[in-house]
Amino acid sequence: LIVNMSLGGPFETNNYNYPVNEQNEKQFQDEIFNYVVDNDDVLIIAAAGNETCKIGDKCTFGSTTIEQTYYYPCSYTNVICIAATDANDNVSDFSNRLASVALASPGSAILSTVNSSYEAWDGTSMATPVTAGATAIVWGLYNEFSATQVKDIITRSAARVPGLKGQFVTD
Repeated sequence: LIVNMSLGGPFETNNYNYPVNEQNEKQFQDEIFNYVVDNDDVLIIAAAGNETCKIGDKCTFGSTTIEQTYYYPCSYTNVICIAATDANDNVSDFSNRLASVALASPGSAILSTVNSSYEAWDGTSMATPVTAGATAIVWGLYNEFSATQVKDIITRSAARVPGLKGQFVTD
């Protein structure tokens, strides 16, 4: 099973009505993702976000400004984090460049159906399903492989594009 998560944001604990230890909460949620990947053989692919943030930047999400290092669920251990590229294989201007980015897929000017017609949309949420589709093809060819093995194949065999060099920690 492949789960496409075209969503995300910074980890915020101020939405709770009870005391929360942020580090414990992050660890707990990470363990949930790990459990699902390891025990239920699920691959989770998530969008890196569209705030134009680079590692260590102060970035604004709505009314919150934080030092951007992590973006959830993209930054969890067993999640494949996807940035967006443009038609020239450069990182799209809007795409976050995070420590957790594993791959980049086309995410600029992607045709999408909107009210019985087509529009070109931008976003890491457009790039993430491209990776999910490619992952489904690989897993279909190697259906005896586990989610972890397929993740390994996808992340290790991706083309190393010169326009992306130096943009991500995983270069």
